Amino acid sequence: MSHWKLLLVTVAAARVLAAGQGYSATWERIKGVDAVRLAAPGDSAVVLIAPSLGNKAFDFRVNGLPVLAPSGEQPDPAASGIPLLAPWANRLDGDYFWSNGKRYLLNPALDTIQYDESHQPLHGLLGSAAWRVVD
Repeated sequence: MSHWKLLLVTVAAARVLAAGQGYSATWERIKGVDAVRLAAPGDSAVVLIAPSLGNKAFDFRVNGLPVLAPSGEQPDPAASGIPLLAPWANRLDGDYFWSNGKRYLLNPALDTIQYDESHQPLHGLLGSAAWRVVD
């Protein structure tokens, strides 16, 4: 699949999922890892996310065609995927971040924050097993 086709498929899938009408969320166990399966109506777009692996999206298909794993095989959630870089991406200047005009302090005691060599927090809660599905 060309890069342009992949981009168009991804944008179309994002629009379907964002519409939020008739989507489903179910639990599956994939290669020993609990995953949330989010699906658009008719399974036109399906993404598998592993909360315990940092909310990593490890399988994404649009109309049955794999977007993340061109081989078509279901990838191993522990070895591949796109991590959720939240609640911030990249590096922060200090132990806080801003969202919607509000300052949020980080709690290094939770041991969920990774730091770079300059002790700047990086990439949100990347790889944190602290993520939990609540609703």
